[in-house]
Amino acid sequence: MSNPRKPRVAKKPPTVVVSTVLPVAACAMSAMLRNERRYDAYRLDSGERVEEALVGPESAPVRVVTMRTADRGQLAAALALAHVCGLFEPRFVAMVDVAGSIDRRVDVGDVVIADSVIHYEPRRVTADGPCRRAVVHAVTPTAGRIVQDLLSSMWEAVFADRDHAGGSMFRLHHGGIGSGDAVVTDAESEIRAFLRSVNEKTLAVDTESAGFTHAYQEYAERMPFLKGWFVIRGISDRADRDKDHDRHRIAAVHAADVLRTLLPFL
Repeated sequence: MSNPRKPRVAKKPPTVVVSTVLPVAACAMSAMLRNERRYDAYRLDSGERVEEALVGPESAPVRVVTMRTADRGQLAAALALAHVCGLFEPRFVAMVDVAGSIDRRVDVGDVVIADSVIHYEPRRVTADGPCRRAVVHAVTPTAGRIVQDLLSSMWEAVFADRDHAGGSMFRLHHGGIGSGDAVVTDAESEIRAFLRSVNEKTLAVDTESAGFTHAYQEYAERMPFLKGWFVIRGISDRADRDKDHDRHRIAAVHAADVLRTLLPFL
C-alpha cells in the first residue's frame, strides 16, 4: 500500500520592497503595479503612502511593495530602508529611480543595474585638495546570481520601450554606480575621475544608493529574512552642464520595466 501524499502547503510569496525618490519614479512604479493582480494602495499610520501587488504567474508570484523616501539624499534613503524592513520583512529590497551617466556607452534612456555602489563622499581635506576614500558596497551573492540569471537569459540586453514614448529601444547595463551627496553636473568633475580610478566600469552617479546599501549592511545581520539588494537606475542625463529634467519620466519608466523583468528570476 502506497503512502498517502502529504497535502501541498501553499508558500507565502516572497516580498520585494521598492524605494523610490523622485515623484516620477513613484509614478512609474505605480503604473507598473496597477496592471498586476491584487493591486492595493493605502496609507500607513505614520503617514506614508504604500502601493503593492502580486507580480508574476499565479504559481510563483512575488509580492511587490513600493514606497517613496521622505526626501532626497543618503540619510533619507537609509532611514526608509530601515523603516520598510521592520514593516514588511522583505526577502529583497530595491531602489528604482533615475541617475546620470558618466560612461559614453550608457545613453540617456538606458538602465543601469548595480553590481556595486561606490560612496565617493568620505574624504580628508588637505592644503593640496581633498583626498577621497572610496567605500564600496558590493551586491550580495544571492542578488548577484539573480542578476546574472537575467543577463544570461538575453542574447543582448536590449529592451523595447513599452511606454510607447517614440517606440525607442534601450539597453540594460551592469556595473558600478557612484553615490554621494554632491550632484555632479560637470563633465570634467574630479568626482568622475575618482570613480573611474576606483572602478573603470563605474557607469552612473546618484545621491541615494550609498545610504541605501550602507543601511542594508547594517541591518542584514539582524534581519535574516533579507537576502539581497538591487539598485536599478534609469539614465536621465549625462551628469554634465546639460543636465535637466526632460528625460526623467522615460528613464523612470525604463527602470521600472527592468525591475518587472527581473522579478521572475527571484
